Amino acid sequence: MKTYFKLLLCIISILLVQNVFADDYDEYAKKVREEVWAWGRPEFKNYNVPAEFKNESAVILAMHNQLLATGKSRFRIKVTLAMKINKELLYTNTFRKMVKINDKAALDKFSEISYKEEAEASGSMITSKFKTIVGVRIIKPDGIIKEVNVDEAVSVTEGKKDKEDHKKLAISDLQVGDILDYFVQREGHADTENIPPIDFVFANEYPMMSYSVHCEIGNKLTTEYRCVNGAPDFTVSTNDNEDIVLDVQKKDISKMEGMERWTSPYREFPMIRMAVLNNRSKEIWKPKSARKNGLHKDVPSATIFEDAGSQILDNYIGFYMGMKEASKKIADQTKNYKKENPSHTKEELAEFVYDAVQYNLFKEAPYYLTPSSFVNTVNYYLKQNKIDYKAGMVTSKYSARKNEVVNMDDITYLTVVNGNKQIFTFDPIFTIAGEVDYSFEGETAMLVANTKDKTKTEFAIPVSDESKHLGATTMNVNFSPDDMLLLNIDRTTRNRGSLKSTYQRRFFTLERYEEDMRKRLGIKQSQLEEMQKKKSDRKYIDDYKDLNEKMRKNQTDEFKKEIKDYHDDMEAKEVTAQSVIHMGITKAQPDFECNVKYSMEGLVKKAGNNYILDAGKLIGAQLELKDEARKRSVDVYMPTARSYEHDIQVQIPDGYIVENVAALNKKVDNVAGSFTSSATLNGQVLTIKTRKVYKHAFEPLSNWPQLLEMLDGTNEFCAQSVVLKKK
Repeated sequence: MKTYFKLLLCIISILLVQNVFADDYDEYAKKVREEVWAWGRPEFKNYNVPAEFKNESAVILAMHNQLLATGKSRFRIKVTLAMKINKELLYTNTFRKMVKINDKAALDKFSEISYKEEAEASGSMITSKFKTIVGVRIIKPDGIIKEVNVDEAVSVTEGKKDKEDHKKLAISDLQVGDILDYFVQREGHADTENIPPIDFVFANEYPMMSYSVHCEIGNKLTTEYRCVNGAPDFTVSTNDNEDIVLDVQKKDISKMEGMERWTSPYREFPMIRMAVLNNRSKEIWKPKSARKNGLHKDVPSATIFEDAGSQILDNYIGFYMGMKEASKKIADQTKNYKKENPSHTKEELAEFVYDAVQYNLFKEAPYYLTPSSFVNTVNYYLKQNKIDYKAGMVTSKYSARKNEVVNMDDITYLTVVNGNKQIFTFDPIFTIAGEVDYSFEGETAMLVANTKDKTKTEFAIPVSDESKHLGATTMNVNFSPDDMLLLNIDRTTRNRGSLKSTYQRRFFTLERYEEDMRKRLGIKQSQLEEMQKKKSDRKYIDDYKDLNEKMRKNQTDEFKKEIKDYHDDMEAKEVTAQSVIHMGITKAQPDFECNVKYSMEGLVKKAGNNYILDAGKLIGAQLELKDEARKRSVDVYMPTARSYEHDIQVQIPDGYIVENVAALNKKVDNVAGSFTSSATLNGQVLTIKTRKVYKHAFEPLSNWPQLLEMLDGTNEFCAQSVVLKKK
């Protein structure tokens, strides 16, 4: 009978989980909209735009964030053998914005809203639920308010089963001169998760007349926050329920120019960064250093690093359970490598260990491909092979400064190996051992020796120059013998360092990845042969073949898209061949390289008996900044220093001479970048060579004019043409 009641309780609990959102969504959404539109905040009733903002593309009249996380909860039954009862945390985060639309650019930007109605995040035997409510209304110049019917939002699907990914709402009645008033409310029912970190940003690409924040947070929760980059601070109080109440408002915020390109928001934008932690929950993992309930401002960064360090210290064996197959293969492959390479160096062995861990986790235990688990696994096998290493923690240049971290998510992990000669970072499955994540360059990592000796040292990650991050293009161009307006192009692209990952992801096929990695790791059998050998895997062979076929087709489609991207939205008339020469995932072949052959119209124009070739455009589409995009008020954070080279051979048809070749010779060279080009004619072959360089990953605002000068020089070259004149 006892067993029967346990089974009954289990069934009931499952029903509770499945029906946590059983409330009628439409009824609930209607109630939320009524509440938000009834807010008594005066800034949402002021429709007047100050005279100095009349010429702005848009003006944010009012913006408000309201976070309610009072700690109210309700019981949920956790399905385990012990049938635990846990409390889920309920919270809402409402973001409302009222913006005046002054021109077509702003109209295009605000005429559509995308959102997810419901989502879920799986935890330990139970799921945290989230739902989103959207409200939209238009305020016409005569004061008439029209509420948009959110039911008209259309579903955007993805995948084989056309599962809804998100909804898209077109605001068709919005016009220049109108005011758009909209809000997005996210309600969470969190059980095994904390409230997602929140950043209240006091910066925008448009002027803001008012931005305010109001939080009511239960005193049994742990609330941690930090004001950075000159953001205003909260006024702290309590309400009748003894909840913590936080309020802040800032008016007349000037627009931030250039904030949508090459920025590091956590290091440049004024913001209040907040973490609300449900540390009282026994179902949420937390470090020993976790703070107790209440409000904590400016938690020392050393404490946050201590939190993060608990993920990689005293945890070397923790990964083993559940991945025995991967562990055995890593050990066997490493043993075989040492046997076949008896004169290997410590550095070479460390690189092999890295590659073996990366490949086998991807295949056998992909859930371990997180920064902490990956680093722990690599470190374990370095230790097994008596290789010196130190675990490390670092912040990205796109994350918080190391002395301004707010939560563990600001920190990621790495390993320095063999007396700091090698740096291993996490970016599977395309990173080669020793290739450092570019976002860490110039940062200072905190290293810890091992579990017994937890002495911390600092390690400065070096900054690479433009030669380490290269995009090199060679191109042979021929005029079609049947049609001089048609060019036949044979183009090879080679990418190195930070410039290769986009291509690797774009042209990835599992078949090619397996081929390259198995060769690297000394695995004699192909993936198919291995599946044939193991009876339990044979049933997946057809699926594996189908997947590879789909990837090959997708790769063909991607080559067509890449041609269109390269030639500034012009499509190839015909693609005759394409291939990936190197994936760039092994030390032996570290650069990504591909080739594509195609015919292209639109680069040649007829002028009487002559032809005009847009020779400058052969180097492909270039970044061109115009109007507002040229203005900037913040420093420049680019991925890396980098260089782009082109070597182009144009075969001139017999019977024609070339004029205006000198126009293709250009040079711009300054502190931020350079662009140089040269053109020579040798017989009937026109050779064009260019080199474009971004000299640094970081440029202070004072160097922005020089960076623009280099970009402008590149585009001036692209506008040049040569004339093929009949002899």
